[in-house]
Amino acid sequence: MQLDPLEVVQGVPTRWNSEHAMMARLLRLREPITLELSESDAVKNLTTSEWKLLDAAVKVLQPLDQATTALSGDGYPTLSQPIPLLECTTVVLPQRSHKPDEAAVALGLLKSIKTSFPDIKMSRLLALAMLIDPRYKDACYMEKSEKQWASQLLTTAAEEIAEYHQPPDGPSGSGACLPETPEDSVWHAFQSFPLETHRESGCSVADVVANYLKGPLLPQSSDPLAWWRKMKPAVPSTGWSCLQVPVNSCDPDHKQTTIVPLEQLSVAGGSTCTLRLLNS
Repeated sequence: MQLDPLEVVQGVPTRWNSEHAMMARLLRLREPITLELSESDAVKNLTTSEWKLLDAAVKVLQPLDQATTALSGDGYPTLSQPIPLLECTTVVLPQRSHKPDEAAVALGLLKSIKTSFPDIKMSRLLALAMLIDPRYKDACYMEKSEKQWASQLLTTAAEEIAEYHQPPDGPSGSGACLPETPEDSVWHAFQSFPLETHRESGCSVADVVANYLKGPLLPQSSDPLAWWRKMKPAVPSTGWSCLQVPVNSCDPDHKQTTIVPLEQLSVAGGSTCTLRLLNS
């Protein structure tokens, strides 16, 4: 058959996306599996309708596979991504509902997401991380009241931090960047969110926040931490405090940066690390 030497993939309940990978691999191996099962009386082959349902499930779950893969990264900030990823997913899934084979799976999954995460956009921790990420800012907030809430949330956080926290020197070099966004990616839906234009104003914290939110978004493949290093001192302490996920451990001179687990962040080089967690 001149097929790639592939094996089936086993679904593991404790491993993200394993069932999606299992079904996708079955579809790739459909022809040899069907031939093998045709000569076996012990195991029945899937019916034509079952193969169609399997194909539909794989296509519908693809955005979720992309989302969970993005959130599982350990070399770039991820706390800013849950809100935009869920918003993009709720845009992509209805597009799948126009095909009969995919409609039931897509609509059921969409309902489950909305039930499981009804108020995620109003989560202070996730919202701050997203707002301070120059790739997303407040683009996920469509209503005027939501944008006002987001602006006030970021302004309050910036004012609180400005009272006692001086901006740390960012580590040299640039961080890891994400690949460009293809049209079939779940992130492609983010480009459809409406944005307001930039406006000039004064230099109070509220004005700086307003100008920041109305500025252009960075491409999805950009490194937000590199942007904050370049743009300081425009509310840099807020950026360093809210965006450090994965959490960075820094030496006293801030010359090196190492990705470490959250529970290990306490003291670096004998001195308390200046990067402050939102929930600390």
